[in-house]
Amino acid sequence: MIKEVIFLIVVTFSGTNSDGTKNLYVFAQPYYEQLEVCLADITDPAVYPGLVQNLYKDYRGKTPGSIEKVQCVPADEIIEAVKKSQGTNI
Repeated sequence: MIKEVIFLIVVTFSGTNSDGTKNLYVFAQPYYEQLEVCLADITDPAVYPGLVQNLYKDYRGKTPGSIEKVQCVPADEIIEAVKKSQGTNI
């Protein structure tokens, strides 16, 4: 059976919380079936301003820090990290 891989955009904010964790933001939309398309969107000057606008909208204009890194991550890895962290911050 062939398993389809879905990629999501993950934003990591600078700085760390008092418990050593970092703040992340995971975009549920858009999602990508090809890593190359995701990578193209996060570096495309025509696309990323809209992504940043949605991020600021969700945070009501006050993010938990400046953006440190933006990457494309397989959804499976995000789900696994959430499962492993149950009861703790990630």
